[in-house]
Amino acid sequence: MPVTLPIFGATIHGPDGLQFLPVKRGRGPDRRPRRRKPTRSPEVRFWEKVIRGDGCWEWTAAKSVRGYGTFGLRKGKMVPAHRMSWELTYGKIPDGLIVCHHCDNPECVRPDHLFLGTYSDNTQDMIRKGRGGIQKHLARKGLRRNGTPVAVCKRGHPSVPENRTPSGNCRPCSKIHEQRRPPRRKGAS
Repeated sequence: MPVTLPIFGATIHGPDGLQFLPVKRGRGPDRRPRRRKPTRSPEVRFWEKVIRGDGCWEWTAAKSVRGYGTFGLRKGKMVPAHRMSWELTYGKIPDGLIVCHHCDNPECVRPDHLFLGTYSDNTQDMIRKGRGGIQKHLARKGLRRNGTPVAVCKRGHPSVPENRTPSGNCRPCSKIHEQRRPPRRKGAS
């Protein structure tokens, strides 16, 4: 007579030894009920993934390509970890605002290192701190890295919108460059 071992889901068949059968789960007379993991609140799950210290609180779980933490809220819905930190601490984020970092550390989820602002506020914060590849963007607008306007170009021409080409270059300097350039040969493509 075959004996079923409840731990391994195996059936013993006399001299043949063990024959492992797949464990059947779900509903029905010959199936055992599926065990569910005890559910923890999103808040408990979130803070388990944070290393708290004196400075930034580092996110240790999944991260985006740019290094920002991501948190699985429910059924595949992922939210940025710094946004989740803000909402758990201060409440809902108003429409039209984003959560920005004072510390410029994308892994940081410490609530007092975060602030609410618009995309424009975040860009101005980036310019003030000299972050990002924005030199070309600033040159088009006639600004320095700290956001202050540039009075003149490197050759001394006034830096006003009328003196700027669409690509952000100084128009008088571009004309000088064109004059110094050797003439093109006929027939050259």
